[in-house]
Amino acid sequence: MKIDKTIKYPCDKSTGEIKLPHNVLHELFHVYRELGEDDAVKRVIELTGANLKVARIFVAQITKRR
Repeated sequence: MKIDKTIKYPCDKSTGEIKLPHNVLHELFHVYRELGEDDAVKRVIELTGANLKVARIFVAQITKRR
């Protein structure tokens, strides 16, 4: 799988808020289930440019919702 290095969904640097479309959230959930938390966090960082702490919190939040 080729990974695009451009930030498609920048997070709000002042608040740390991340907004992703439903289909991207769905993809992240499957990355989490199939490959693990670390890979899901890496994907969030690639998509948003968020720092590690914000990305980990975001992944924890989306996995608790399901």
